[in-house]
Amino acid sequence: MLFCLFALNVEGYKDEGTLRELYHEQDLTTYEIAERFDVTQRTIHRWITKNGIETREPGARAKSRKEFL
Repeated sequence: MLFCLFALNVEGYKDEGTLRELYHEQDLTTYEIAERFDVTQRTIHRWITKNGIETREPGARAKSRKEFL
């Protein structure tokens, strides 16, 4: 249901709260977020940076998921 709320706001990828929720809380990659908003990964990364959201190290998500399993 959370995705549906964000999908209504086409420019939601610019919103700090939306990006923080998707990137940190839902643990999505910048590629996955970009796909949801039909923009490029570069656009998502740019807005994450502009909003001062701390980024993960490359591959950190994959490592944390392996530890979970």
